[in-house]
This record gives sequence, C-alpha cells and structure tokens, in this order.
Amino acid sequence: MRKDFFQRYLSPAGRIFFSQRIIVDSMFRSNNSVLPISFDLIISVTIFTYIIWSLAFFCDFARRDKYLHIIYM
Repeated sequence: MRKDFFQRYLSPAGRIFFSQRIIVDSMFRSNNSVLPISFDLIISVTIFTYIIWSLAFFCDFARRDKYLHIIYM
C-alpha cells in the first residue's frame, strides 16, 4: 500500500526523501541499535554546517576588507 502510494503520487526526489525519512524514523524507533542515527546523516549534516559556516566567514571577511579599504584610502 505504502510502496504503491510512493510510486504513484510522488516524484523520484520526493520518493528518495520520504524513503530516507522512513529509514531514519525506523532507526530511531528500534531499540536494539547502539547508535540510532545513521552515519551518512551525521556526515551530511556536518558537511552542510561546514559549508554554511565557511560562507558566513567568507562574507564577513569580504565585508571587513571592503571597510578597511575605504578607511585607509
């Protein structure tokens, strides 16, 4: 029933997202696993936060360099 619903009503990206959600939810609900969160989830979140922080620092340095250039001219 659920698989038929996925194949009929969702796009492939939505199917991948919802299947990942179901896998993660089942891993959270299972009590026999030592680590409830899968490693690929941890790695993807780490890479995402690294990209966000590097973008923030890059924008901050670019802005500061522009202000220093205006001051020292």
